[in-house]
Amino acid sequence: MTSLELPRSIPVPAPVLIGADIDGDECEVPTLLLTRLPGHSPTAADMAANRFCSDLAQSLAMVHNADE
Repeated sequence: MTSLELPRSIPVPAPVLIGADIDGDECEVPTLLLTRLPGHSPTAADMAANRFCSDLAQSLAMVHNADE
């Protein structure tokens, strides 16, 4: 299982691979095209309220506990 396939087996928000230019033949550099996730980058208010850190910690715990 690759690191791009792992999130499909656990309940964390993760982008899905749409395409790849591994050798950079089309994009001039190695490139991955991924779906976009809803939401926004953490704001200063998110950081101050510690929402961002606890949400990230929950997601990371699910990733680290996933069976390969």
